[in-house]
Amino acid sequence: MAHKKDLIGKQIGLLTVVEELETKIYSNGRKNYRYLCRCSCGEEIERGYQSLLRKDKINPLNCGCISRESAKRKNHGLTGTTTYNTWSAMKKKMFKSKP
Repeated sequence: MAHKKDLIGKQIGLLTVVEELETKIYSNGRKNYRYLCRCSCGEEIERGYQSLLRKDKINPLNCGCISRESAKRKNHGLTGTTTYNTWSAMKKKMFKSKP
């Protein structure tokens, strides 16, 4: 394996690498480098060296704040109201009658 890159201070996705944590060495000699990272939302998380190097343009590295934010926006606020339930029942009937 090639030498590891110095990641301290680098911005990777929404994460900024703050410091290197203790390296875990397995019995077979493999090393697991861990880093403390700060997300743009302010939360700090630990990430492994390999996951920080992974290039994923579609899903940039973050602490999970993006998926939590999108889960909040899933409901429009009218779910469970009488109007919504009537509309939902009409849609079910409409699609159920089609072959």
